[in-house]
Amino acid sequence: PPVGLADRAGRTHCQPQILNKIGCGIFSCVKLGVHSLTKDKVAIKILDKTRLDPQKQQLLWREVASMERLWLPNIARLYEVEETPSHLHLVMEHMVSGL
Repeated sequence: PPVGLADRAGRTHCQPQILNKIGCGIFSCVKLGVHSLTKDKVAIKILDKTRLDPQKQQLLWREVASMERLWLPNIARLYEVEETPSHLHLVMEHMVSGL
């Protein structure tokens, strides 16, 4: 996988405390958590890599690299990426719908 902002050396991993499940889809679940350093609420998207073929995993890493570069007010920031052999954890800004 490519090295991006969320993987740079010296970065501290936040190890968020998981509070509850927000929702699930075919390949992933999103959970609400609390960032261990800032105490801000975060969304943790947990993707099941075992359900993705190598081509889809490559596309996923491209999307992650794009998300790392985005800094726009209406798009959730990607804070951190953590990978295990079977899952990918995206720790992101938690955005609450005001509608």
